[in-house]
Amino acid sequence: MEHVKAPNAARDTAGPIERGQVPEVALPIYHERTSTAMHARRLVAFGTLVGGLLLGLSCSGPSANQSGPSDTESPARIYHVQVDMSKEKDAAHQTLGAVLSWWETHAASFESRLFEQQGTAGRVAHIKWKAPYYRVRLGPFASRSEAREVLQDARSAFPDAFLVPERRSAQESSP
Repeated sequence: MEHVKAPNAARDTAGPIERGQVPEVALPIYHERTSTAMHARRLVAFGTLVGGLLLGLSCSGPSANQSGPSDTESPARIYHVQVDMSKEKDAAHQTLGAVLSWWETHAASFESRLFEQQGTAGRVAHIKWKAPYYRVRLGPFASRSEAREVLQDARSAFPDAFLVPERRSAQESSP
């Protein structure tokens, strides 16, 4: 950084500085790059402000005509009742047998609720592997309310059962 001597009338005078006189001082000269850096900071601040505004507007929650979560079903989702998960494949198969036995005694009230999914014709329960667990599930069901009814009955035999929403694949959601 370059320094320039400040203009001072006392500079040419020899002797002590009197009251009211400004001593000789080196002042920095600001170059264009300092001005450019300042503009860059302002631009970043402006970009941050605009980005925050856009994010805030896009993530503002449900619109005024929506009253929050409802029980209306999304056509892009199906639901399963997960009754158990195990790291052991044999244990998962034993649970699957118990689930199928339970279903046979309750099938009359729930059979029509099953969602017809490709590759699951006739299957009411299955094992899904997702590391590190084997998940034993009933379903799929087309709506949350149908799955919830099955869940309420299933909890008598499987107290740890819960609902699992899942996205439909593109092939399943097309008419």
